[in-house]
Order: sequence, then C-alpha cells, then structure tokens
Amino acid sequence: MNPVGRNLGMLLMIATMAATTFAGEIQIAWDSVPGAAGYHVYYGVQSGVYGSFVPAATNSATITGLQDCQAYYIAVKAFNGAGESPNFSNELSGWSHPTVESVTPSSAMQGDQIVIDLVGANFLPGAAVELGNPNVNL
Repeated sequence: MNPVGRNLGMLLMIATMAATTFAGEIQIAWDSVPGAAGYHVYYGVQSGVYGSFVPAATNSATITGLQDCQAYYIAVKAFNGAGESPNFSNELSGWSHPTVESVTPSSAMQGDQIVIDLVGANFLPGAAVELGNPNVNL
C-alpha cells in the first residue's frame, strides 16, 4: 500500500461553513496527509454516493455551483505519484446557504423594535436567520 493510503485514516474533516460560506458553495478544510501530492474532494446528494469531485492542491477546498439548501455529502481521498488512496475519509454533510436578495430595513437605532423583511430563494422550511452580530437579539 502506498504511504497515502496508509495515512488517509488520519484525515480529519472539519466544516468551515461559517461567514465565508456563500449561496451555492461549501468550504471545507482537513488535516494534511503526509506524502500526499493533492486531494480529490468528492461530493453528492446521497450519503456514500459521490457523483463528482473537485481537485485540491492543499488541505482545503471550495465546492461551487451547488443548489442552495440541498444537503451534500462530502469525503476526501488523497493522492500522490503512486495513485489515489483506496479509502475515503470520514464523511461530512452540509448545505450551502440560501440566496438572500434583500433585507430591509438595513439599519435601526438602538432600542428600536423593527420588523425585518428578508427576501431570497431556497430557504428550508423552519430555517433560522442568524445576523452574525452578538449585539442583536432576535
């Protein structure tokens, strides 16, 4: 077995789908594998079934062109000159953010009670809105 195949079990998938995640994309990062020349980041809409992959030269990748709010399952294989590892990493699942077209009002004075209108597409039923500001209470 090549060194990449032996070390792939150490691969740790970490979702980095925070403020840097945009509509239609998922960003991920993982621990580097010694001896790897690069990685193939596989993804699909069913657990364990990966229909596509994106290449990555380092231990992070952005998968783009995804349907908003669709669950995706992601796993990584390392490769080097001897070939691709036969084993997938642990699987990660996630979904890209919905598309937000507008938010009104865009500002308010401290102490004001306001109603926020959020217009967009592909929101899941029951989805929560996170404003990303610790000083704002919903």
